[in-house]
Amino acid sequence: SALTFSADGEAFLLRGQPFRILSGELHYFRVVPQYWRDRLLRLKAAGLNTVSTYVAWNLHEPHPGQFDFEPGTRADLVGFLTVAHEVGLFVLLRPGPYICAEWEFGGLPGWLLRTNAAQIRTNGAAYMSAVRRYLAAVYEKVVGLQHGFGGPIIAVQLENEYGTFGNSLPYLQALRRSAIDAGITELLYKCDDHNGLPKGLVQLPGVLQTVNGNDRVSWHIQQLRNNQVKKSPVFVAELWTGWFTLFSGEFSTKKALDIVTATNQWLSKGASINYYMWHGGSNFYHNGAINGPYRVMTSSYDYDSPVSENGTLTPKFYALRTALKTALG
Repeated sequence: SALTFSADGEAFLLRGQPFRILSGELHYFRVVPQYWRDRLLRLKAAGLNTVSTYVAWNLHEPHPGQFDFEPGTRADLVGFLTVAHEVGLFVLLRPGPYICAEWEFGGLPGWLLRTNAAQIRTNGAAYMSAVRRYLAAVYEKVVGLQHGFGGPIIAVQLENEYGTFGNSLPYLQALRRSAIDAGITELLYKCDDHNGLPKGLVQLPGVLQTVNGNDRVSWHIQQLRNNQVKKSPVFVAELWTGWFTLFSGEFSTKKALDIVTATNQWLSKGASINYYMWHGGSNFYHNGAINGPYRVMTSSYDYDSPVSENGTLTPKFYALRTALKTALG
């Protein structure tokens, strides 16, 4: 497989032709498999051409060295990617190892804390040994589903908003090497929000730097330019359509008009977009939590997203569909 999707100057190229990513986030592990096709079609119906998904390590390796990708279950990663391909969507794959996602331990398996591998998100030998085993298992499943092999995967993300946590270049280089050694030949990228980008500690040659955020578009783009190794396309890897909800708190919302305004501002700058979330789904038993004080995510991950937890097309869906059609034709 050769690189078929690339970042060339200010444009993405798909098989040599300019391409704008219009993506929506949808996590296969937050939706029962029987609904995957339906929810992906509701994503495509808005005019989006790509779906983005995390891969949850703790779902796939519940015990050290014991992997679960069981067909027909929420762990059926290949099944989900196959359905996305069948409905005509490209895929952005985000295997972590840390994913945040308001998911339990950011997707890291709890058994890491029972071993000497607890130096999480570092280049520590024990942690990286576990990471390499996990990533090798994931990449073995998906390597043949890259676009260069006729599959849907056009890009793979390394880590997640790492700039807000640490500055270990060897750690990021090791993640890049794991992907390359496993046969990942499509575009590699990483994302950071407004807290991570200005630190100037996130440059990684051979990996596209992207940004997460909604407003302050010009500021975000300037920060992105400051941290890109070379002039590259602007990609909002997470444009937040809503927000998570915590127990004992009110249901979090973002106004549709604000998301439409942000969309128009980013598009006017030539940006590609991934809406986080397009369909949130449910946390089931993997609710995440936050400190200060300790509070737990609700089991619902509706996220006030354009497609609600139960699959309803919300007013936000129609507003964004209209905005995209108006802006792009």
